[in-house]
Amino acid sequence: MKKTIGIVLAGVLTLSSAGLLAESNIGVLDMDKVVSESSQAKQIKTDMEKQFAPQKEKITALSKSFAADMKDYQKNKLTMSKTDLSALEKKMQGEQSDLQTLQAKVQQDLQTAQNKKMNEFLDSVKDASKTVAAKDKLDVVLPMNATVWSKDSLDITKDVLSAMDDKS
Repeated sequence: MKKTIGIVLAGVLTLSSAGLLAESNIGVLDMDKVVSESSQAKQIKTDMEKQFAPQKEKITALSKSFAADMKDYQKNKLTMSKTDLSALEKKMQGEQSDLQTLQAKVQQDLQTAQNKKMNEFLDSVKDASKTVAAKDKLDVVLPMNATVWSKDSLDITKDVLSAMDDKS
């Protein structure tokens, strides 16, 4: 008896929640497409590359210097005087330390900048989604990857991209 009441109750809840979903206006947003196609995301990528180009060049220069010294060390270690060998080893240790320190600092700065830009970008996506949802009278906007399936007519990605372009 309790099992039958439980099954009936579960069925009623399922039907009532399905009815609520049928009355709701839902939109889906393809975030992968927004990230890959939005002019704002492309601009962020360009800006980040420009911002960190000098650090990347410095790391490359230090790497090349270290590699050249390592090659010289490997080639001449048997014929070098102990003083020259010791000086070269000390120089290489310093270069390696400087390189590791610089790489860590640049990585941390890059991560911080990326997080800041990503939060700004996501705020922009959220604002554009709200604008489209209000215009289309949507109750809910779901990320496309969170749905198993949806009708193409529920996809608001193009409208969100357009709204983002209008705001920038």
